[in-house]
Amino acid sequence: MYWLATLNYYLSLFYPYIQSLLAPAHSSYIRFITDFFWFILFQGFFYYLMCWFAVLLIINKTDNTMQKTLLTLLGLLLASSLMSQGILDQYIEEGIKNNISLKQASLNFEASLESLNEAKGAMLPKIDFSSRYTKANGGRNFEFPVGDLMNPVYSSLNGIIGEEQFPQIENLSLNFNRTTDIDNKLTLTQPLFDKRITYQKNIAEDQAKISQVDVSIQKRLLISQIKKAYFNYLKSVKLVELFDSTRSLVEENLRVSEVLYQNDKVTLDVTLRAQTEIGKVNLQIAEAQKMKNNSKAYFNFLLNKPLESAIKTEDETDDPTLPAALPESTKEREEFSKINLGLKANESERRLYESNNLPNIYAIANYGFQGSEYEFSNESDYTLASLVLSWNLFSGFQNKARKQQSIIKNQILQSQEEELSNSIQLEAIQAFYDLKEKSQNYISTKKMIEEAKSTYDLIKRKYEEGISSQLELIDARTNLTNATIQNIISKYDIRISYAAYERVTASYPLENL
Repeated sequence: MYWLATLNYYLSLFYPYIQSLLAPAHSSYIRFITDFFWFILFQGFFYYLMCWFAVLLIINKTDNTMQKTLLTLLGLLLASSLMSQGILDQYIEEGIKNNISLKQASLNFEASLESLNEAKGAMLPKIDFSSRYTKANGGRNFEFPVGDLMNPVYSSLNGIIGEEQFPQIENLSLNFNRTTDIDNKLTLTQPLFDKRITYQKNIAEDQAKISQVDVSIQKRLLISQIKKAYFNYLKSVKLVELFDSTRSLVEENLRVSEVLYQNDKVTLDVTLRAQTEIGKVNLQIAEAQKMKNNSKAYFNFLLNKPLESAIKTEDETDDPTLPAALPESTKEREEFSKINLGLKANESERRLYESNNLPNIYAIANYGFQGSEYEFSNESDYTLASLVLSWNLFSGFQNKARKQQSIIKNQILQSQEEELSNSIQLEAIQAFYDLKEKSQNYISTKKMIEEAKSTYDLIKRKYEEGISSQLELIDARTNLTNATIQNIISKYDIRISYAAYERVTASYPLENL
């Protein structure tokens, strides 16, 4: 609606000028209308209708010049409303908002973004808290013969001084385990050099972009499906209307045949044949009605609505603009971006395996409290700081095998890219010529209808005059019906083919969806 916003901006520049010109003659009316006019530019069609009825009351009290001015303004407003977003575009937006498959693709993209956040988080410091309480009993003892070493010395000293000043001591038995041990600490770990983290982040980033591309691929597919389902539904609606009108014709033919039979103008077989034609038309109506119900259910399924929901329609008067030649390139398809991102992610994966041969350096700091009981004091706390280097020197050739796997994956992706290019180019060629065929068929069916209609009108007039037979009339009506059926089918088939062409060539814009 950019054009409407622009129009409103320029109109707002002339708003005071318009009031000054028209206000002297009808100041109260003009002030009301101009204020209402600017307000309605920001509202929907509903407000236009409200304005219409309100202004009609005012017009009755104004002169002819004022009536023309008001009607001109209202005509501009109504023209703007008619140029607003079409029903099909509204359904496309609704489908993109509610479709279950697209929601799943969007959720996968959100999950990949969280995976990327997880990979980025590995670059930040990690802080852990741990608390350990140990109760020990038994275990290995260390015997220290302090008594055997010191008691002879003490005995000699006591003999020299003549007194027992140095008592005899026992040998010591020391247990390596504390009876009670408590350790509470905070540990901070910061990677200083670890190329694996960088490559893991790059892989997660590319995977997130791939998920985003998957959303665009699903959007383009959904738009094509919605368009095809919508036009199939319109086709079935028009066929039902055609067969209903055809049934009126054959019922009228039956009525005329019965009158002629009662007046001995025709034989019984004419009446029976007319009844048979009604049965044929009823079969066509049943088949068209089934097609209508199925297409309506599928269309609502794409929009994630109750399958029996009513579908708004608008008559497709403008034929799609057909391409003049084959598309020069199909590289706009999102699938190529997905392949390229896959190649980029695979290259990061290869470098990740190569980085396993590099050393990793981490800084680790600990702060905590140790002791035989819970006590937080300067005597029981401690601080440790470490630089830790780890280097995998040999891992059974696992890194070499993984690196080779990534090289093979790269070759597979390159072959897939070549296959994708050929496949999409083939689809584009098929879609182009299918669209061209449908266009030619549509032009031909228009001529067929004109000829069949002229023939039917001529034979019907001759039949009413008793010149032509009922068989000729039925054949003419059948030809007209068949020509109309083909015209309806080709009219919407060309739109269905164009929807397929849009998807193949990625010509439908996704920027605002």
